[in-house]
Amino acid sequence: MKNIFQAGGALSASHSTYIKREADQDARQAVLQGDYLHVIAPRQVGKTSLLKQLAHQLKDIGWHYAYVDFSTLMDLPKTEWYRELGRELARTLTPNHSPMLTNQIQLRSYLLYTALKEQPHIILLFDEVEGVGQARDNNGQPFSDTFFSTLRNFFIQRDDYEGTLVVALAGAVNPNDLVQDPGISPFNIGQKISLDNFTAAETQTLTQHLTQLDCSLEPEVYQAIYHWTNGHPYLTQRLCAELEKGVRNGRFTTLSPAEVTAVVEQTLLNPANPLQQDSNLRHVGKMLDRLSPSAAKLWSRLQAGETVTRYEAVGDLYLELYLTGAVKADAENLIIRNQIYKQAFAPAKAQKKKQPASLNQPRSSTMTQPFRIFISSTWVDLKPEREAVEKALHRMQSTAFAGMEYFGSRPETPKQISLDGVDSSDIYIGIFAHRYGSGITEDEYRRAQAKGLPCLIYLKSDEA
Repeated sequence: MKNIFQAGGALSASHSTYIKREADQDARQAVLQGDYLHVIAPRQVGKTSLLKQLAHQLKDIGWHYAYVDFSTLMDLPKTEWYRELGRELARTLTPNHSPMLTNQIQLRSYLLYTALKEQPHIILLFDEVEGVGQARDNNGQPFSDTFFSTLRNFFIQRDDYEGTLVVALAGAVNPNDLVQDPGISPFNIGQKISLDNFTAAETQTLTQHLTQLDCSLEPEVYQAIYHWTNGHPYLTQRLCAELEKGVRNGRFTTLSPAEVTAVVEQTLLNPANPLQQDSNLRHVGKMLDRLSPSAAKLWSRLQAGETVTRYEAVGDLYLELYLTGAVKADAENLIIRNQIYKQAFAPAKAQKKKQPASLNQPRSSTMTQPFRIFISSTWVDLKPEREAVEKALHRMQSTAFAGMEYFGSRPETPKQISLDGVDSSDIYIGIFAHRYGSGITEDEYRRAQAKGLPCLIYLKSDEA
């Protein structure tokens, strides 16, 4: 039987648990007005799902769209980056014509004089835009300014060409990190689409799908879920998915607030094994560890229960805190986003007072301090190999290596943060293809060598 809930990954446009928010209407209205739009928000709050839903709605009224996830292109050199971008655009815009793009000038020509000639109403859905900031030309220099400037020019010159071309940008990044000159940025001409938590009513619309399960359901369950997640899209789906799993495997015959609390404590707040930590909590924790000193001070005050006003987070401080996923604005104050985050990221003293129940898997006592393994690889051609290594390391957690932690750069990780991660590691694992050369993977490897870390290298052969 197909699962009702989906914890992780974008929801398809037809998924029964997709909850439409005010942001959906705002995005659709912006497009129909011919405006650009951008969705800057933390990971796993529904950005990609919103883009897919928007594409589905526009397709029904005659629009054509191209969706590009820039995290899949970030390791490519500039020429190959544009060539792959052209293939992705052509896949849905001009299936019978795939352009051989090498730069932004050819991109402009293709979109205005080929794609728009065939499809007069086009929206470009550009996701994980932080990946553009990580791309480099053959000299190792970023080219995000010229790319985003080209997108802006489409809008500025929209009266000079026939048809409608709209760009939607989504990511978990400060736009100022992508475009140094605000005067050429597409982010300051488009409509900002805000993605907040689900309201209490929207959360209940989602959690009412629990009634499809073969169990007794107490009405207080809905409020219990909202109490813990405060409508966080991913955490609400994750909690419901775990409740669904418990019913299907016979663990739960009744769903009450007690079962909700048990799942939260045993699945989301269980600290016994770092590698059993929820992926969202792990990501948020890493983002909090990387806060600047000024932002970290505000976060410490929030942890201590102090009132922090929105106006104290001057400049980019609020955006820095917001993009961790742990902080949001509530009227004029900043608050921790939900009760799960409050407990998961409580100060050490508070955590010692109450340790959540484990999942029947005792932590090994042979290692008192975890050692850290940094995994480095490209994300275009080596994803299966990387996942295989991560699975192997994960299996080791049930042995004497329970104190081991593994991590590494991801498409959205800025270069300096990746290098800092190498610096704080004990072992380096590099996974390289025959095309390995310049880029962030090489920088990570050279940093590991310079630090004298033990390096384990996996090299994929040309024949593989």
